[in-house]
Amino acid sequence: MESCTLLYDTESESDDEEVREPLEPQPVSSPSLLERAQHVVSAKKEGRPSDDYQRAINFSAVNFAKAQELVSELPQIHRSKIVLLNVANLYVEAVDIVTGKFDASVSLRFVRRFDDETGPPPPEANEDIALEKLPDLLAEIYGVTLNWDLHQACTVEYSSARLFGGPGGQCDVTLRGTFQDTNDLEFFPFDIQDFNVIFEVRFLATVPDFHLILVGDVNSQQTMPDYTFYQPLAMMYARKWPYRKISITTCALRNYGHYLMNYYLQLCVLTSAFPLVSAIDPHEGTADRLSFLVTLILATAALQITMNANLPCIPYATMLTRYTTTSFTVMSMSMFLCVLTSRMPWWWDTATFGGLFVFWIGYNANHFLTARRSIWEARRLLGSPAETITVGSKELATAAAMMDALDPRFGALLQLRQKRSRG
Repeated sequence: MESCTLLYDTESESDDEEVREPLEPQPVSSPSLLERAQHVVSAKKEGRPSDDYQRAINFSAVNFAKAQELVSELPQIHRSKIVLLNVANLYVEAVDIVTGKFDASVSLRFVRRFDDETGPPPPEANEDIALEKLPDLLAEIYGVTLNWDLHQACTVEYSSARLFGGPGGQCDVTLRGTFQDTNDLEFFPFDIQDFNVIFEVRFLATVPDFHLILVGDVNSQQTMPDYTFYQPLAMMYARKWPYRKISITTCALRNYGHYLMNYYLQLCVLTSAFPLVSAIDPHEGTADRLSFLVTLILATAALQITMNANLPCIPYATMLTRYTTTSFTVMSMSMFLCVLTSRMPWWWDTATFGGLFVFWIGYNANHFLTARRSIWEARRLLGSPAETITVGSKELATAAAMMDALDPRFGALLQLRQKRSRG
């Protein structure tokens, strides 16, 4: 396996030069994709790239086959000087919510046309590439190197690579890595996290006569039961020649049902039981009332100890820890009220415990409405979730189409599996 440390280039630009002003809003009549591709090849070759060039090299939400057709329509002299980079897939496979590290699989696709007689000869045949030879192949055929150790502390290893011969010049690369990011858990367990994979592409040519166009046709799937993933976004930032920074981002909404049933519901039931002490006489049964409330607090403390073993240990409060703290506060105040009402008229007991119970109900309503509002807003902005595919479902569907005539049970098995994945 080829590690990212072998691709590190000490001549990369410093991060100080990465800071750019936000791009100006695009005009109402945006140029067509072909006009953008023509703008790329005719852009000024020196200095910091313009905002128009930044927009032109990002083919966001464009089908990869469509982008290949556009490049083939350019003048022949420019075709072999354009390298298309498609981030085909991004799958997040494991997440450490405390450290922010996550394991991800990324599929890249490089395409460079070789029908220009002045360019290099095209690859001759389809072949699987030895992983240790992949950096040399990318440098020889596409004139680029990849740097995965620029912005994130990560470990990257190539898992497969295949070169497709012919004038289309396509190379598919799949890699797996551990990447470092920062999780914001203030709204845990109703939080939305973004996972970023950042790397750098560096041209080897000394003359700025080559161009890289990023095709942001990124696919994703639901790979973890803890999260609902949304469609990834890929963006490229043209730095000073010969550096290009690629950023791939996917957002995920945590599936909070487990925390609602196992933590919130139990805390809410235990805390909501404190008004039951009103059934005990406030003047003669003070000891019994305090004993009842102490039992509730001990049960809540035992639940919290169990919760802490499965929750992130972070230096700031999350929504769940704030809810737990409020629960303890309400029960502690109810103990204070027990002692106070034992020396007051009978109506004090009803008024104080009733007011405290109304406060607890209001806090719950505000807490869960805030969480729901945050989730609704995230879903509105992120759109439809990524496709949910059961492991092996595609292979099973293909086999079912061939085998159903021989054994109807195979088709029935497919239908049962589909119902289970939807349910």
